Amino acid sequence: MQSESSVYEKPLSNLDLPDKFECIKYFKGWIIFFLLTTLIGALLGGVLGVAMGAILGSLGVSLLTIQAASGIVGFVVGIPISFFSFKWAVRKYIVSQIG
Repeated sequence: MQSESSVYEKPLSNLDLPDKFECIKYFKGWIIFFLLTTLIGALLGGVLGVAMGAILGSLGVSLLTIQAASGIVGFVVGIPISFFSFKWAVRKYIVSQIG
């Protein structure tokens, strides 16, 4: 019969306890991705928002419509920024250090 402690113990594997270096790689890649996406998105969103606001405002469009249009355009523009920033961060900070 098995002892009571061995029934409840889970054997440890390399997947259960990642080393500190591996955690730092993932954290560094995530931080770079997050900052890059936030900064580029904010800058590009601000420029596009000002341009759209000026054009639509000069055409007499209501503020609510300008806000909605700017939000939609900002979301659509943010998708490729996020994708390419994520792809770059993973390739540079994770995949290059694994291989």
